Amino acid sequence: MCRTGPVARELTKLGLAIGPSPKKINGHELTGRQLAEYRAERGTRIWARLDKVVGQPGWSALSPDQKAQRIESAIRFEGGAASARMKHRYPELRRPAPLARGA
Repeated sequence: MCRTGPVARELTKLGLAIGPSPKKINGHELTGRQLAEYRAERGTRIWARLDKVVGQPGWSALSPDQKAQRIESAIRFEGGAASARMKHRYPELRRPAPLARGA
């Protein structure tokens, strides 16, 4: 997903990246369809949140460390929200996956 604008510029300036979506939730390997849904949900949520964070009054007055902390917090929060949404859609993801034999 290639994005431009204030969020992308801030990520670049701070040396941050959103990173790929995990392929598992609660130890369950996501199917191709689930992974596509999760990636779309996670990406949409994160970019929307970061647009709000970077657009807040006073953003430019923050130190680089403060900006990085707020961005990383938003990424974690929205990633968790996307995971929770997937658990709501797919109840089997709510419980931890059973351990593989011999593990």
